[in-house]
Amino acid sequence: MKILFITTKSPLPLNDGHSLRSFNLLNSVAQQHEVTLLSFVKFPVEYEYTRELEKLCLSVKQFIVPENGSRVRVALSACLNIAGKKPYVAIKYNQLEMREEIRRLLRDVKFDLVHLDMLPLGVYLDEINIPVIFNEHNVESALLKRRCESVASPIARWYFIEQQRRLEDFETDIVRRVSHVIACSEEDRVILQTMAPGQRISVVPNGVDTDFYQTHGEHTEDPNNLVFVGGMNWFPNRDAVTWFDQAILPELIKREPDIRLDVVGKTVDGMANKHAQQITMHGFVDDTRPYIEKSAIVIVPIRIGGGTRLKVLEAMSMAKALVSTSVGVEGIKVAHRKNVLIADTPEEFASAIVELQHNEELRTQLGNAARKLVCNTYRWDIIGNSLLEVYKDVKGKSA
Repeated sequence: MKILFITTKSPLPLNDGHSLRSFNLLNSVAQQHEVTLLSFVKFPVEYEYTRELEKLCLSVKQFIVPENGSRVRVALSACLNIAGKKPYVAIKYNQLEMREEIRRLLRDVKFDLVHLDMLPLGVYLDEINIPVIFNEHNVESALLKRRCESVASPIARWYFIEQQRRLEDFETDIVRRVSHVIACSEEDRVILQTMAPGQRISVVPNGVDTDFYQTHGEHTEDPNNLVFVGGMNWFPNRDAVTWFDQAILPELIKREPDIRLDVVGKTVDGMANKHAQQITMHGFVDDTRPYIEKSAIVIVPIRIGGGTRLKVLEAMSMAKALVSTSVGVEGIKVAHRKNVLIADTPEEFASAIVELQHNEELRTQLGNAARKLVCNTYRWDIIGNSLLEVYKDVKGKSA
């Protein structure tokens, strides 16, 4: 098949969950089909990986989003958007150069399918007259709705609520208009199905490279060392670390005063932790595996969710014991005390950590079971095959 694959950021480098999912799905498709990639560029470093993408794809063309390079432009666009009816992201990604290139390609090449990777790309549906696969990394309007609940400023809260309303209308329209929707989890699929009863929606979860993410015994595990992996530029991660710092850590320190937490991922200005002596912010690192390997316990105190978290699958692939909220492991077929410990209150979370600290046998048991689960279910080759089955089904129905 000839596939037109369109993304909101480059699939390379693999520096966040978005790019990990986009690249591994693209890679699976490109192994069997002829792919033309159109991609917006979020960061200048993405241009350095164009040649690698060209090895996979028939052709690659990249486009600038002006707001990505200027905070002033972002603020101005957000203010101007107040008077409009569409959500901000729909305006931000509605770029003339991209629109004209989609129009040209569909005129000159006989594509079988278009793969839209992320919601904002729905703005181009009016240019497309062939089957469209829409990949939802998250149910974006549901994610924003959860965030609205935590906004304190009345003005900011009004803005987010208004954006959420517009985003839900936009998302519902896109979900109804495409040929087939891909969800990351069963939970997301249920939400999307309420938006578009009767729409074909398949679950293609996130995956993990089980060969890359495995423990080699190079770092000694420290029972007092915890790790959280995730960039603070993503609000659910920032909320998770803040909740752990303010609600869970005080109880934990009473029982285990030597406890320490490594936070690995992009940092943001103005974020201060209450327990700075116990929490080390490492920022972005090229390789998270040494931090995961030396920690006895991986924590996932996520309260705002959607999709499935690659950080969870990576830790499971390294056979690590996890303590997570229910939201943190949504979309992953885990069971409490079989392959993770699930805790949803500060007291439960602290108790679960203390139990694992003092029970090496349980840590090993949970870690081995977690590794077995991801190897059998969440390898990227398995995930990629499920996406290819969707492609095959949509192509067959349009023939």
